[in-house]
Amino acid sequence: MESCYELPLNYVNKVGYSVLYLAVEGGFREAVNRIFDKLLPQFHTRGNITPILAITKEDKDIMKNIVGKKQEWMHLRGKNGRVALHCVAATGYQEGVPYLLDTCKSCSIKRDNYGYLPIHLAAQSGHVEVVKMLLKYYPDPNKMLVDKSLNNILHIAAKSGKIDLVRYILKTPELEKMINQKNMEGDTPLHLATRYGHPKVVYDLTWNTKVKLDLLNLRKKTPLNIAIRATKYADAPSLRQSLTKIALKSAGQKAPHSVNVASDYVHGTERFRDRVESLSVISTLIITASVAACLAVPGEADDKGTAKSLHKTMFHLFIFCITVCLFTSISATIILIWGRLGVIQLLNQAMKVAIPLIGIALVTLSLAFMAGIYTLISKLTWLATTFLAITSMLVAIIFFLYMLLFLPSSSASKFSRYISYYPFMILA
Repeated sequence: MESCYELPLNYVNKVGYSVLYLAVEGGFREAVNRIFDKLLPQFHTRGNITPILAITKEDKDIMKNIVGKKQEWMHLRGKNGRVALHCVAATGYQEGVPYLLDTCKSCSIKRDNYGYLPIHLAAQSGHVEVVKMLLKYYPDPNKMLVDKSLNNILHIAAKSGKIDLVRYILKTPELEKMINQKNMEGDTPLHLATRYGHPKVVYDLTWNTKVKLDLLNLRKKTPLNIAIRATKYADAPSLRQSLTKIALKSAGQKAPHSVNVASDYVHGTERFRDRVESLSVISTLIITASVAACLAVPGEADDKGTAKSLHKTMFHLFIFCITVCLFTSISATIILIWGRLGVIQLLNQAMKVAIPLIGIALVTLSLAFMAGIYTLISKLTWLATTFLAITSMLVAIIFFLYMLLFLPSSSASKFSRYISYYPFMILA
């Protein structure tokens, strides 16, 4: 016959919680002690997961009490076949992990139904300190720390986007072999970080000289192959996908030549058509504004038809800027016409060349406006000075905002990578 003192463990409410679990959850240590004092020595849990939940509650005193009186509960398996150390490692409870390890060292090599060790769950959640504790219990972590799919802890951290843990592993010499290790699908950690869209992880991996960028998986794909495919065939590539591709290109990995020309044509023209049309409208408007400014040259003319402001410095700046603005916008318009010829290579190249030209046209148009107005109001010193200060600041902002379009850069030069670092980390 079942003892009445076993009721707190064997019977649960509608939510699935037992009396013991509620006592632990509420931190009622006296109640927990009294329940244990009344338990019969031969008591069995009959598959109840309450003991595991009780042990993994982040209260070291309660944990010590339970483990001290029912040490065998550490080996009970709950949801997904996980023991208490699995649960504590997953939650990152730093005080509980060493205590459970000291009590049962063999728990560190117990696997759940998915083949995960406790350290795999800690890596999945990005708990660096817990991973450090658990690593001490594996004599050869490079061989032992793989799951059923042969993923090591760097694979798992990269797949989950846990940048702090990835950085720790990269700078730990004992874990160096994990960097280019392949799983069952032939994927390295860099492959997985790319596939799951974690640009910060990809960026850090590509900066490490020990990471091999051109390794192929079983599908004969490099990480850049995966990144290009993700952005090429998406209707609207996410920012993370685009940044991931930029990180790989900036590391110097060469993009593969496409073999499916028809597919490239369809996806390329569909994606860039709206962009080309928008840029064409912008460049045409800039041309219109430039021509209007040329026809309304600031300042009056003398009897001979010569501008009275001809010898003023700001007038010279106006003439120079409006000329550059006009011809760069005309050049951008012509180049964008190339993009409408239906050739995918011309379309891509037209976009690359036209965008910087339009940027130059916008900045020089702003400078021409500043120089022209200043020429007209220069005799009123306070107004001219105030106007010059405000417009100079606004032109600088316009220039900065436009430069952000080119950062982070996919250039493989070290200089470009250093400049792109902070914009990349902010966007990622």
